[in-house]
Amino acid sequence: MVKGRKLFIGLTLVAALGFSLISCEGVTGFFSSSWGEGLKRDPANLMGDVKPSNVKEMVSTFAGDSEASKALLKKIVDAAANATGQDKADLQSAGLTAAVNASGLGTTILSSAGAFLNDDDDDETQRDKLTDVLNDLPDVQDIAGDIGTLFQSRPMGDIYPNIDENAGNDLVMAAVICLLGDYQGQEGEGLEKYMDQFASKVQENTVDSFNPKQKTAYYLLKTAKNVKTGEVLGEVLNELNF
Repeated sequence: MVKGRKLFIGLTLVAALGFSLISCEGVTGFFSSSWGEGLKRDPANLMGDVKPSNVKEMVSTFAGDSEASKALLKKIVDAAANATGQDKADLQSAGLTAAVNASGLGTTILSSAGAFLNDDDDDETQRDKLTDVLNDLPDVQDIAGDIGTLFQSRPMGDIYPNIDENAGNDLVMAAVICLLGDYQGQEGEGLEKYMDQFASKVQENTVDSFNPKQKTAYYLLKTAKNVKTGEVLGEVLNELNF
């Protein structure tokens, strides 16, 4: 049986590696200039209406700025509420990337890599350091709530239909955000124990007991299994019986 440790480390590090491919250019440079100072507190002022036809470009434009990506994610959630069919799927796919950009998950892990990947540390020490980094990650509860709203419609056959076939890493990262947001919102025995319980329920097929954030994470991971994923990610999902 896959323990929470393997789920925890496997999914989180895949998330970090996927995030490392995201450009840090774009609106960040604008905000660092004097022209951006007046809009710095309200990045939504930089954005027009979100539509299925322009949402990917908008996500790419604001990829380097977490505050702007948070504002964009909320606009995507609002646009998706009234969309159907492929338009809704396109907004959901883009919303996954916006959520990852907004969370700072990958950036935080990569910037802290030197601290928790010390060759002199044993596995348990490295795991504890990684847990501390994730426990301190801000805003994930709010972002997890937005992801839940974006995907509140029931999936078809346990997966969300028509999601971009290249969205595998974003699906996994969004699932990690949902689980972190759920974990941070409750008293528990530690993140590894929480992930262990999640993994056990998946393998025992007792997912009906999941709360809304856990269900969203579960269906996102199920969907990831049905699109393109890397070899390491695929192995983790396979061992979880997805």
